[in-house]
Amino acid sequence: MGSASHTAPGAALLRKSRMFSLPKPLPNPGKKNSYRLRDYRSSTSTKAYPTRQAIVSLPAYRDLGDWGLKRPFPRKTTLSTSTPVIRVNAIDSRESITDFASSADYWASLEKFREMNVAISVRRIITEYEHRNVNQRPITLPRRSVFEEETDFTYLPAHRYNVDTIDRRWKFSGPWVSRMSEGEFARYLKKNVWPRRAEFRSLLKDQLAQDLTANQQKAARDKGDTLPPPVKPQDVTDTQFMDFLRKVRRDRILSYGLTSTFLDMAPLGHPGANVSTVLLPTRGHITRSPYAKNGPPATHPSAGISYLRTHAYMENHPIYGPQRMRTPVEARVISPRTSSRKVRVSVAGFVSEPPAGNNDWNKRNPKQAMRGTDYLDTVTYGGGKDYVDVYSVFIDTAGRVVPQLNVVDEESKLIAKEMKGEKRIFEKVSHGE
Repeated sequence: MGSASHTAPGAALLRKSRMFSLPKPLPNPGKKNSYRLRDYRSSTSTKAYPTRQAIVSLPAYRDLGDWGLKRPFPRKTTLSTSTPVIRVNAIDSRESITDFASSADYWASLEKFREMNVAISVRRIITEYEHRNVNQRPITLPRRSVFEEETDFTYLPAHRYNVDTIDRRWKFSGPWVSRMSEGEFARYLKKNVWPRRAEFRSLLKDQLAQDLTANQQKAARDKGDTLPPPVKPQDVTDTQFMDFLRKVRRDRILSYGLTSTFLDMAPLGHPGANVSTVLLPTRGHITRSPYAKNGPPATHPSAGISYLRTHAYMENHPIYGPQRMRTPVEARVISPRTSSRKVRVSVAGFVSEPPAGNNDWNKRNPKQAMRGTDYLDTVTYGGGKDYVDVYSVFIDTAGRVVPQLNVVDEESKLIAKEMKGEKRIFEKVSHGE
């Protein structure tokens, strides 16, 4: 057995350092509109999702500066905060220092979100009725959890493989073409599609052989003759193959069905319900994928932010008994209404749109301008707030958490304010002599 002096440098580093316990950071969220000439977003703003792991330490070790990494952190920086959560950008930089920063922004949003006890749902495709009636309050239909077996899978065995089921996956090896720019699409063709042309032609020959076999056997059944042997791909002539290739190029529906299956691309949504009934549907059927219209998510549909299957439960108040609605939460107005922009609110640190329907949030010409929604509220500490009901949350294609809100009645608001000590409904009356 060799001595310590003969230990390789890499082995010594693994034995004495814990730097390899940190996972590899995720890529930064891509820009939604890459075609814009300017981007006014700040480079230091909070991203849509965290890219590095948040690290916490026990108080006893935090007092010593020990965070479980290669070297201790300065106590003056890590102790003078109410949210001792950090993320490490680089353990050994060029200056031989550990580059770290506070991760309180994502950590606080996660804690606030879990306090709401809301399950992540599959994004429901908006129907044509909801597009026409934008001022009507949407009907709250039962939401499907992202952990249901019909959508939470990435692989199907051979006995369950069919087009309708395979489209409901949330992960595909190929891209979603509608999300790609012209340059990205050209690079994808050059790198991933063109080298596989011979393989695709072999697939077309197999498909043509199956079609010829089906046609010959159908003709034999109609005549009452013996079924001919199946046609093999090597029996297909060049003339037959070129005719079939021209047919594929002319028929967009057939071409998309073959290429999407070959490249494992996510399904594309239809322009509308009335158009899909007139035109031939994609792949010969109307896809039921919940991600057909907006594209599949960049990560698991839950994003690891919540593992609840449902939030269908009834709250029981200690005085007023069972409640029809869950305890509402406060939504902060971060952007008032303008002539070209809707109101934007924030719930638990996540930006969303206000509740739809005919309510105070969507009044265009109210008799009296409302503070916060019609103009910026500079009087209230922390900005204008109001209570809303978070009835659903989904993760969009860019990885952003999008809460969907409903209005709440005055009784629920009053009970929520009473629980916070802002209102008093019942007061104890002392009877004097």
